[in-house]
Amino acid sequence: YEITNQNLIHLNRAIEGAHIGIWEYDWTTEEAYFSKKFKSLIGVAPETDLTWEDFSELVVEEDRALFKSFFSNHLNYSFVLNFEFRVIVAGEIRWFQIKGESRKQSDEGSIVMGSLIDCSQERDTLNALNNAIESKNLAMEAGKIGTWRAELTADNNWRWEWSYLANDMFGLDMSDIGDIEKWGSRLHPDDKQKVIESIDYSLETGELYHENYRAILPSGEVKYILAEGMVGRDHSGRICRMDGICIDQTFIQEVQYEFKQLNSDLEERVLLRTKEFELAKEQAERAKEQAEHASQIKSDFLSMMSHELRTPMNAIIGSLDLLATTRQTEESFDLINTAKVSANNLVYILNDILDINKIESGKLELEDTAFSI
Repeated sequence: YEITNQNLIHLNRAIEGAHIGIWEYDWTTEEAYFSKKFKSLIGVAPETDLTWEDFSELVVEEDRALFKSFFSNHLNYSFVLNFEFRVIVAGEIRWFQIKGESRKQSDEGSIVMGSLIDCSQERDTLNALNNAIESKNLAMEAGKIGTWRAELTADNNWRWEWSYLANDMFGLDMSDIGDIEKWGSRLHPDDKQKVIESIDYSLETGELYHENYRAILPSGEVKYILAEGMVGRDHSGRICRMDGICIDQTFIQEVQYEFKQLNSDLEERVLLRTKEFELAKEQAERAKEQAEHASQIKSDFLSMMSHELRTPMNAIIGSLDLLATTRQTEESFDLINTAKVSANNLVYILNDILDINKIESGKLELEDTAFSI
């Protein structure tokens, strides 16, 4: 008894120290037992009476149907009881892993017992890792960057593998991943020996691998590749692997070639346009002189016409003022007033034309006079 009791004490301490909750549920009587650690993990006070229904209600609503389904399938179809679900503990969503196994008590019922652990940290780490991997893959795809790796096997042979982006870069099939001979067949004949020798040199010496080379696809398209790699060593210092990247620089090469062509064309165009510019400059100067001369003639004409028109208009306005003092019918008086208003408006227009001419010739003078608002 003492030995058994000590073993139980040690077992309970180990379970408590490992933060493992213990539970038991009788499907027939619907009675449930939860250890103190179990209640503590899900945020329930140890002295709280907790039923199985109360526990299932603590599960986040989105996981509740799945939670009940797993238990039902385990009991009815003997599926393995091992899944994860969420519970809100102290206002924070926590992930838990529950495991269990049913024990048949009689022909009529079974008891399921198992464990519960908090796996939130593992979940967060896994999500962060997945996000990092997804971000890396998106960045690699956006930058047209493929990855590759060579690893030394136990029989001192190099095993190669590369990403699907690198595979597509060389126009290879998915089944060709790792086939170094098939990859070598894509290299440009003038670059192949240089590339192979550079790889072998890095694998032998541990030097950084850096090479620019060309690849020819089955369609005949030529691709320009920049490849870099770094070796890794085992605990004894022996070179055991090399990891690297390959970047498709075809677009850059095409742009550089087009830039050279454009630069050459541009030099020719500059010479031609310089001559055209000199000719256009001369034509522009002549056109400017003609325009200034025409503008001066227009200003002189407007100024002269404004002065010539304003003189008779003053006589007309004076005559209308005198005519308005004579005996007239009401209808004649209205006609005289209309003529006076029209004559005055025309004088205002002539004055504005004269002001415009003064502005254009730089002779307009502003008068600074105090006046009552």
